[in-house]
Amino acid sequence: MPTSNAQLLLDATRDLQAWAAARLPAQQTLDQLDIDQLDDEAWAGIKELVTALGSYWQNGTANFGFWVPDIGQQIDHQGVILELFTPLEDIALTAQPEAQNAPQQTVKFRLEQVPIQAQGHFVWAVVDGLLAGSRKRFGSFYRLRYQDARGRWRYHYDPMAVSLPFGAFAPAELYDLARLDHERADRDYFLSFGSSQDAEVSRLGAPVNILQVHVPTASCGGSLASLTRLYQALADKLHSQQALSPADQTYLAYDAIQLMPIEPVIEFEDGPPCWQLAKSSSQSAGQDTTILEATAETIAETVVEPVAETI
Repeated sequence: MPTSNAQLLLDATRDLQAWAAARLPAQQTLDQLDIDQLDDEAWAGIKELVTALGSYWQNGTANFGFWVPDIGQQIDHQGVILELFTPLEDIALTAQPEAQNAPQQTVKFRLEQVPIQAQGHFVWAVVDGLLAGSRKRFGSFYRLRYQDARGRWRYHYDPMAVSLPFGAFAPAELYDLARLDHERADRDYFLSFGSSQDAEVSRLGAPVNILQVHVPTASCGGSLASLTRLYQALADKLHSQQALSPADQTYLAYDAIQLMPIEPVIEFEDGPPCWQLAKSSSQSAGQDTTILEATAETIAETVVEPVAETI
């Protein structure tokens, strides 16, 4: 766990803001742009700009970029807060919480609020003192907090987040993607397909047939780990040239797999008034969107319920 507190790196944040401003046509916001009227240089700048949205772990610091279309009309640009939740203890992630004799966990976080100045409809920040997630541990969680024109406190969740362990309606996790890519077990396999214009990346053609997998019902265990074991068994059958059953062929007759979300269930998009997940009998249809806003109260302790096994 990090021993230092979160700190906004002002010089690095200004550099990020300047970089972003140079890639957006003057006096325009994204919602005002007419894409058909953009020249090649402006279009290239915008495409580069959107790659910085979301959160990125780089050289021990966290870069954040948000596009909040209504922020200019509703609040003072000085009134934006980046809320950061760093876990102070381990969070058990298992598909069988009853094994721990507790259906929920009450987990303590270090809650920090970092004031940030918006830049038009964008919010940029470079922050030190956070924790990046990995296969073995959760990282810091984050969301934006601001006060709207009616004086109500609102939250903006990150639609570009790379890790949403507790669903789209909870704070996103800061994750070390570079480490994930470096340590992934199938890296050599994909590199064997040959390189593209980027020597570090092997590009595959777009899939033609995609299997949408609803994780809770796709395997007997109803978890990501159970689904992983199922495909490992299928791989062993293929490698040893064993006969495939009709059920096996159902899982294999596609070019790609799209995992459908586990949480939150679509029936309860408004959710409880704080970061608290509760198991229910309803099932998510997998069509949940991460483009959302919600109101909630600030919390110091968070109740989370495990939703899947780690793989």
